[in-house]
Amino acid sequence: MTGLSDLTAHYERSPIERKHTLPHLRRSPPPATARTPPSLLALAAFALACGDDPATPPQEPPPPEDPPCSRTSEAGYVRTDSRFTEGPVFWPAEAVEGCIPVAFDPVGSKDLPAAAARDALWRAADSWAAAAEGCGAPLCLRDGGDVPRDEGLGLREGGPNHNLVTFTVDAATWDALQSPTVIAVTTTTINARTGALVDADVNLNDAHFLFADDEVGAPPDALDLETVLRHELGHLLGFDHGADPGSVMFPTEASGGERRGLSGDDVAGICEAFGCY
Repeated sequence: MTGLSDLTAHYERSPIERKHTLPHLRRSPPPATARTPPSLLALAAFALACGDDPATPPQEPPPPEDPPCSRTSEAGYVRTDSRFTEGPVFWPAEAVEGCIPVAFDPVGSKDLPAAAARDALWRAADSWAAAAEGCGAPLCLRDGGDVPRDEGLGLREGGPNHNLVTFTVDAATWDALQSPTVIAVTTTTINARTGALVDADVNLNDAHFLFADDEVGAPPDALDLETVLRHELGHLLGFDHGADPGSVMFPTEASGGERRGLSGDDVAGICEAFGCY
């Protein structure tokens, strides 16, 4: 049976760093158990009730259909590992071949026009796709359209799953889910048997932080939205925090709060993670 598991990656600023300091990033541990769809739980209960046929040898689970691409360099990028497979998480071939969709919550951010937030998202997405194109890796990200939060946030068993980017404006709603000091959370759902990604959603804390876009002007204490989204899309694509201070996946913001490009480690990561499809 196929179980599902959630991994979360947090973009966080500590309470004592709320003004004139740089936020840092941390990743929370995965939950203790894999999440199993109710239908599969029912099948498991039925199997236990009926018992196994002693004449039938146990069946080994089939191997993953889409093994993740192997590392081919000593670059400093870090891929997110599944604690179930002990290997990196990855997007299955059919998702990569069809271009991974990224949807946008049309409510947008309270801090800037929805069109500006959407543009920042696609500048961030295009930087990852351009790096892949430069080395011939077949990664592409496509516009998944406008999807309301209540239709796109979280796993939809049986689909469709939208890989939603959304902003949480209400403080009580955010605080019920995460610490107020967390800037953004990317939650990825994986197939616990294979490590294949099933869904990935980016949720930005618009209740406790101010987001801005330099393309339309930014207050000095605001967080650069394009930088935050570029980092969170890295998590969506399967990357964890790295040690290169110039990397968009480094767990501390760059001086000035912006990383408008990818480092050599970021480029090596996207080329090697998607180069074998």
